[in-house]
Amino acid sequence: MTFSFSGGLKYQSPGGWVQQMGTVELNGDGRKSLFIYSGGFGTRESEMYLTVLTPGKPGFTSLCMWFDGTDTDYGPDLYRSATTEEPLYAPETDFLEAIKYAYDYICHEDILLRADDPKFAAHLWGRDNGHLSEGRLTIRRYKGPPVRCGSDRKVRLEVGRVTYSRCGSAVMAYDRDFDEHYILYHARSTYFGPAVLEKVDSWLLIGLWGEGLVGVDLRDNYLRTLLAKRTSVGKIEVTDSEIILDDGVHVLDRSLLNRRAY
Repeated sequence: MTFSFSGGLKYQSPGGWVQQMGTVELNGDGRKSLFIYSGGFGTRESEMYLTVLTPGKPGFTSLCMWFDGTDTDYGPDLYRSATTEEPLYAPETDFLEAIKYAYDYICHEDILLRADDPKFAAHLWGRDNGHLSEGRLTIRRYKGPPVRCGSDRKVRLEVGRVTYSRCGSAVMAYDRDFDEHYILYHARSTYFGPAVLEKVDSWLLIGLWGEGLVGVDLRDNYLRTLLAKRTSVGKIEVTDSEIILDDGVHVLDRSLLNRRAY
């Protein structure tokens, strides 16, 4: 949506659509500034803009609040327009900084205070485990079943009381006896994710689109990267001595599951 003002100022609302609009007096001279709350958001992703335009001023003042709850690498961020550094726009800047929390602005410190909220599960999993290629995973558990994902029926495995399924780029686990869910593993990139799950002894093998093969020992959540190549694994077969991927494209020694760094 584009807004035009006398004097030639034009402003095109970014991010999709306008959620809220109103006027506010900020400069003490009777002028009404236009306030716009715009952008788009989903279940775990948000890019929202708080913007003020004042008649007689040549530019606009804006804060962009960004948070993608599915991304394990990047936390919440706040981007400010260049005008926030200019004294002319100090009233607009102070106003936006004061109201941003009313529009769900969140920073990393806030997330740590709400660590039991599954909305932040992927972000915290990345903080806890994103550096690991091998080692014991830190698992955060959340009450109740997980939010339903459109991909969970295609990649799904029942192991005793626990259901493992794909949720975006993650392997989500739901323990029916304890009514808890948790992220067991998350792909490094949100563009990739689990393609196939296979249980071998105590290990859950996870074939990934674009990120090879990993295994998690379900006894103690020990992670092992078994195939680190940037390749996709869509089929897993296991014999007494081998792990066969995609009908022989890659063949691994099954004894890899017996070796640990510590």
